[in-house]
Amino acid sequence: MSQFQYKYFSFFIFIIAMLLSCSESDIMEGDKENIVANKSPNILVILADDLGYGDIQSFNTGSEAVTPEMDKLVEGGVRFTNAYVTSSICGPSRAALMTGKYPQRFGFEDNIGPFRQSAETVPGIPLNEKMLPEYLKDAGYATGLIGKWHLGEEDVNMYPNKRGFDEFFGFLGGASGYEIGNNPQRNLLRNGIPVTQEDEYLTDAFGREAVHFIENHKDEKFFLYLSFNAVHTPLKASENYLEKFSGIADEKRRTALAMNYAMDVNIGKVMNKLNELGLKKETLVIFYSDNGGYPGKNYSDNFPFRGGKTEMWEGGIRIPFAIQWEGEIVPNTIFTKPVSALDILPTILSLNTNVGNVFNEFDGVDLLPFIQGEKAEAPHSTLFWRQNKQWAIREGDWKLIKPKGQDEMELYNLSVDKEEQNNIASQNANRVNAMLAKHEQWTTKLMQPQWGWQKGIDGNYKKE
Repeated sequence: MSQFQYKYFSFFIFIIAMLLSCSESDIMEGDKENIVANKSPNILVILADDLGYGDIQSFNTGSEAVTPEMDKLVEGGVRFTNAYVTSSICGPSRAALMTGKYPQRFGFEDNIGPFRQSAETVPGIPLNEKMLPEYLKDAGYATGLIGKWHLGEEDVNMYPNKRGFDEFFGFLGGASGYEIGNNPQRNLLRNGIPVTQEDEYLTDAFGREAVHFIENHKDEKFFLYLSFNAVHTPLKASENYLEKFSGIADEKRRTALAMNYAMDVNIGKVMNKLNELGLKKETLVIFYSDNGGYPGKNYSDNFPFRGGKTEMWEGGIRIPFAIQWEGEIVPNTIFTKPVSALDILPTILSLNTNVGNVFNEFDGVDLLPFIQGEKAEAPHSTLFWRQNKQWAIREGDWKLIKPKGQDEMELYNLSVDKEEQNNIASQNANRVNAMLAKHEQWTTKLMQPQWGWQKGIDGNYKKE
């Protein structure tokens, strides 16, 4: 029996056990169907940009955000309440998704900026790092990226169409305006060619293009990476979305909520298209945010966590995360053990028999055995972060952090203090020292940051 067949035989046994232990009312009809062996699903990864943990109703029922489509996606599968990204800023976080590795391993520790280690440094995921779309393209998938890239824009060999994507509609850098028109400065591209006219609000345009991609590839296996730039700055929403929040007094918060709602509406369009075409049971859908919200800039809400984007506090690195696969992942599942965006690539590749034995190359793990109950332990005993002069480590429920702007380390027990308000480092010197040693050992495997925005840390050569 192959490894692939064994995986699904084990999951079949698990489903039978669930049926025997639950009443008919406990299980949706779709959950009673066996997984079809040797059938790799379509893959849809939906990535939000700077979305706060508290700005989705299914993660924060007290939120003023209106997110019915995100909530349906989350509640239709497994909701991860201890999910992390590898960085609290956009570029490195996305590099982890694409490689399944800590991006610090190959020097991608900061967003692409002017400071470099040398004049020869070319920012982006190194060309010798195989990326998720390249694996899936080799496995026979049609591959598409719609939205934000932010993983290399100075060398055409790092453009999406050169890194495994058959189709690309979006922009290469870290941010874009939401009203394009015929403004060439917006740098909107279709397969490397400038888009000279785009009249729709950009979030709507991305939703439109995602629907078209699914329609065009409904009869073949596809991987769609829908990388919204919402709710990243600049703050801009169209009137049809703003009117939904006329009762919100703060203009900037109202705009942020409208931008979030626009993304929600377009997620709904995409999910409805899958349903219309009968593809819901054939499509694994992953949804998460690239980092925490940025309350001082995009007026997002990271409730109940401290901090936000650019920081190592929970508000910067703990994110809303969900996986839906109708008929094969039980709806309304809540998974509380720590997971990472590092796990997305290995989870996807585990469903494909022809990607080769590559799993020992990744820092992430296949989450399906944990979701399905085949493995009871935590997917990760330890998670690590390093971002310029700040770092953190989570080991079990314990988190040691060296925040930016200070020399002292702080220790928190997240099981009782997820808000990180009670620093207990002074009472736990042995634990602090042990966790510090583990983090220092991890850093020996990392490369020096190769580019970024801080002179000296990211290099002394400045590209003008």
